[in-house]
Amino acid sequence: MHYYQFNIGEYAAHTRHLSPIEDIAYRRLLDLAYTTELPLIKDIRQLTRLINLRDYQQETDDVLKEFFLETDEGWINNRVIKEIERTGIKSQAAKNSAAIRWDKERKARKEREQYELHANALKDDAIEYENDATNNPIPNTHNQEPITHKQNSCAEPKGSTPEVIENNSPIVIELPLNVKGTFHQVLQSDVDEFSELYPAVDIIQEVRGMRGWCNSNPTKLKTKTGIKKFINSWLSKAQNNPVKARSNFNGANYGVKQVDGLKDAYMTFGLQEMQQQERLGYEIGR
Repeated sequence: MHYYQFNIGEYAAHTRHLSPIEDIAYRRLLDLAYTTELPLIKDIRQLTRLINLRDYQQETDDVLKEFFLETDEGWINNRVIKEIERTGIKSQAAKNSAAIRWDKERKARKEREQYELHANALKDDAIEYENDATNNPIPNTHNQEPITHKQNSCAEPKGSTPEVIENNSPIVIELPLNVKGTFHQVLQSDVDEFSELYPAVDIIQEVRGMRGWCNSNPTKLKTKTGIKKFINSWLSKAQNNPVKARSNFNGANYGVKQVDGLKDAYMTFGLQEMQQQERLGYEIGR
């Protein structure tokens, strides 16, 4: 050890009778014992050489006999032994505390590194997915022959025969998606289902409005998985808007051409249903 407490008053009380040489010998013997943390060697000649008092072997021997205890291992001092033990306990406790602290810091650093690696991996996956979606859009496998699309055009599919996919339901309109060149096809079967879910809504007119919105907001186009939620949210808002729903069925919006062979029965059915609702409301009001 390189440090020990030195009580000046206690030392002076026990060493006041020593000569200057004996006092120096005692202090140097203590320093040697604390530094090596070992018993002092018995060879007086070699010991005085270690404390640089070769010419004062007798004085050194007198100090040893008075303040130290001779053992088989060498000269020891009880005060020195107690100080070394006490310092060792404190030192070990400090080492244990430091080990716990560094262990916590190592764990925190390791968790932080793992989190950063995970975040970077997710970022790389997102970039890879975006590049793949941009450069390799998901092909449309419903038709064996390629279909030419114009994303900025509001025109619906032309021709007397509507395009048919695997379930034999004609395509009413196509909504562009966020991946360039890909579209979501709204089928006649979808229109039929929407008509049952949202009876107060002109489904055909609303999906046209969706197509117009998509063309006007190319930076807000929906994903393949999010387009259905977009459609249902749009129709639900239209269903809950009585003013718009009423205007859809009062005949103002039905002066449009049929789309891909759709019959006028849809308009007739909507008008009849609205008129019946008005009659019922009138009777209830009376």
